[in-house]
Amino acid sequence: MLGEEEDNIDQETDFDMDGDTYDGDDAKTEATIDTTKEDFDLGDSADEVYSEGESDDGDDWEAEEDDLLILKVIKHKPKLSKGEYLARVGTVAAEKMRGKDGSNWVKVTLPFEIKTPDGVVTVPFIASMSLSPKSRFYPVIKGILGHEPEAGLSLRELQGTQVKVQIDHHIDDQGSVWEEVKRVKRVG
Repeated sequence: MLGEEEDNIDQETDFDMDGDTYDGDDAKTEATIDTTKEDFDLGDSADEVYSEGESDDGDDWEAEEDDLLILKVIKHKPKLSKGEYLARVGTVAAEKMRGKDGSNWVKVTLPFEIKTPDGVVTVPFIASMSLSPKSRFYPVIKGILGHEPEAGLSLRELQGTQVKVQIDHHIDDQGSVWEEVKRVKRVG
């Protein structure tokens, strides 16, 4: 029996995708596929879509010929330099979250819309909703209001408020640079 198993190991049979078999490294397949260029012709429309580096949605690809099989890290660059800017509080959003320890909390996103010559840049401030003076959320809300926040405040009331924001930069683990709101002060 042991000898039979050794013979079976030596006579391995490989299979191709069509189910045809062949034996050994140099053996020919039992069935061959006869293909010609016409079998793969996608017609003129496919040539038009991908010629000249354009896609079917009208976006132009970069003129450079990049090797698409090379992994690249695309790093985000900030649209705003560090400094103080006039801004408007955009549409505030809140989402229920569950912590790793099973506790519930609310994630709040306060978008600060800043007009630039190139258009509006939105810098989101994301934090846990907390009225603790030591939290990240508290000083930003206090800055928008111009006074201490009180329980029962609807964050919807903050939308449209004109403020000055201090923008700094944050570098993430991949080396991308993002704008971040450091301080907020109510205007007027």
